[in-house]
Amino acid sequence: MIRILQVVAYQPVGGVGTFLTGLKENLNNQEFKIDFLESTKSTSGDFNQKINDGSSNLHILPELKLKNVGKYFSEVKIFYKKNATNYDIVHVHAPNLAFLHFYYARKYGISVRIMHAHSTKYSTNTIKAKINRLLIFLGRKLATDFWGSSNNSVDFMFRNEDMKVVIPNGVDLNKFKFSISRRKKIREIYGIREDDFLVGCIGNLLAAKNYIFLLNVFEKIKKNQNIKLMIVGSGEQKEKLEKFIDSKELTNVILVERTKSPELFYSAFDLFVLCSKFEGFGYTALEAQASGLNCLFSTGIPKEVDILEENKYIGITNQDKDKWASVIVKESNFVVAESISSNRKRRFERISDSRYSITNSIRMIGNEYTRLMRDRS
Repeated sequence: MIRILQVVAYQPVGGVGTFLTGLKENLNNQEFKIDFLESTKSTSGDFNQKINDGSSNLHILPELKLKNVGKYFSEVKIFYKKNATNYDIVHVHAPNLAFLHFYYARKYGISVRIMHAHSTKYSTNTIKAKINRLLIFLGRKLATDFWGSSNNSVDFMFRNEDMKVVIPNGVDLNKFKFSISRRKKIREIYGIREDDFLVGCIGNLLAAKNYIFLLNVFEKIKKNQNIKLMIVGSGEQKEKLEKFIDSKELTNVILVERTKSPELFYSAFDLFVLCSKFEGFGYTALEAQASGLNCLFSTGIPKEVDILEENKYIGITNQDKDKWASVIVKESNFVVAESISSNRKRRFERISDSRYSITNSIRMIGNEYTRLMRDRS
């Protein structure tokens, strides 16, 4: 049995959390044992509830705050001194913390140390970006292998390293398959008529997701009363978005709290948009395509996300807002109710055998773990 420790900074939400829960649910078996090491003040939360079910161990470190730095460093050392013999691989998903974990993992005998990039930026904050760049440089010196969620993330963070692997973020495609009943249910709950054109996006309400840009686009098309925008998610920018919506009187925009069942919402959408400033991969874009949706992406989204090669990419400068508005209006004219099911079924069938299915993705990860252990035996 290969024993893997997955290391995260905070309790992950969004794409990283989905990736790790999928890994735990599909790879934690007789061949592999997966445990987690996390910095948090509480073991509650959706992610922790999913992984802390008895088949995996959840180890807790002090909450990552400035006042706890000394305690965090000390607890990391104690953890590896006590537990390193229980693991063959340490797999870090927070590259700016990798230097510390890899130092003690190497010191206490863990021979495989994977640094995993899920982003194409060090930070949106200039000072934090400079600090993270230095910390990641130190971590790279102690890592043995380098994984990333896309070519962009690997090239950005590990350009000059050997032992690089792109690991596709697999999705349980059947979970997101289009459903008429789901579509009707969500639209009824939120007062969306069947002849309304619903544009949707799902994700954390963070500056990097660029929702203010999207709201500016919808200010331009609010006269088209049948075109609605639904943003599903929670995060630090919620209040800012609410104030913007109120100030611009965007009655065509609906904010919905983060959901445990995103698959319900994809079925309700007619077009999926992702206008992020940057993404390591863009997990929700894959889920949307599994639901058969046409998508509109910013140029900050990796090209390999466009699995069906049918989707559009547009820049996110101020001059591009009119382009986004124009494309959305045009898309709204193409949706014919009676063809929705057939079109989305066709797209699902095309994506279902891709390397982004959870089955194919997990098989690749398992093979990589096995290869790494074989190469070092």
